[in-house]
Amino acid sequence: MNLLLSYAYGRNPSWEPILEGVRENGGKTIADSGAFTATSAGRVVTLEGYCHFLRSRSHLFDEYIALDVLGDKEKTLENYSKMVKLGLRPLGVVTIDMKAEESLVYLETNPRLCVAGGVLQGNESWLPHKISLINRLSEGAARIHGLGYSPTPIEPTLQLHSVDSSTWLAPLRFGRLSLWDQKRLKMESWRWADVERGETPQEVAEIFYNSNIDSARILSSPEKLTRGGFSVLGYLGALSWVCRMAFLARSQGCAFYFAAASPENILLAISAMRYGRRDGSMDIGAAIQSEDRIKKALQGDTNYVRRYIQKAFDNYRENIL
Repeated sequence: MNLLLSYAYGRNPSWEPILEGVRENGGKTIADSGAFTATSAGRVVTLEGYCHFLRSRSHLFDEYIALDVLGDKEKTLENYSKMVKLGLRPLGVVTIDMKAEESLVYLETNPRLCVAGGVLQGNESWLPHKISLINRLSEGAARIHGLGYSPTPIEPTLQLHSVDSSTWLAPLRFGRLSLWDQKRLKMESWRWADVERGETPQEVAEIFYNSNIDSARILSSPEKLTRGGFSVLGYLGALSWVCRMAFLARSQGCAFYFAAASPENILLAISAMRYGRRDGSMDIGAAIQSEDRIKKALQGDTNYVRRYIQKAFDNYRENIL
């Protein structure tokens, strides 16, 4: 598992044992300025505050992204230059208004850079075109991260080294069950309301059966099994993205980064890693039984959190990857 953590949310001390646990077990972490989130909420991220955050938590992150300004390449490049002069080595951000050839200046400091626009533009054709153009102009030297860009499937010719997304949580927020289709290599989702009416597709029925999920119990116990993050919707939805992460790593050498606003959100994905299987099923009962203990551990039992994460990585490598 890899994590992308926004400065907007990263000051919560509960993140520290999670980030440490991920890195100790071979996962990677990236810090993001959270400029997009802040702008959407009418807040401002200062360069001084962000740089202080990076320096004080340098032991928690493998990489960090420069402070960009939405749709303003000049200000974005200015912030990048200031961070470099301060001795930092950020991933430069190729903003929507920046031409591919203008982005090559970033490679003078770091071969890793981010192409922005995935959140705003979805899978519009201009974004893959810009990524391809940067690869060509850099003669393959650029190691590109698709910022908020995670279509299914990812075109192999783009040669993306990594991508991130927070949309793995979206189906849960909108009452949908998402599953990774192993055969067609795409994400499928169904309205939970349809499942509750008994309109369960064969793919869902098989996952329920392999996970020892009693459909009748689900329909009669909505407060535990169908509502909130730690639920059947949450666990199986998170596992579908864990399976997709494994596919990208196996087949394309592309690292997927989970982005989330809270430690509890990430624990959902970590629990899916710990109790999941490659076929998309998981030991839901064991996951539910572990909920209270791991949530309490976040309040100060850092050793327990790190052991939990280690077991999650062990299961991921043995039964999912």
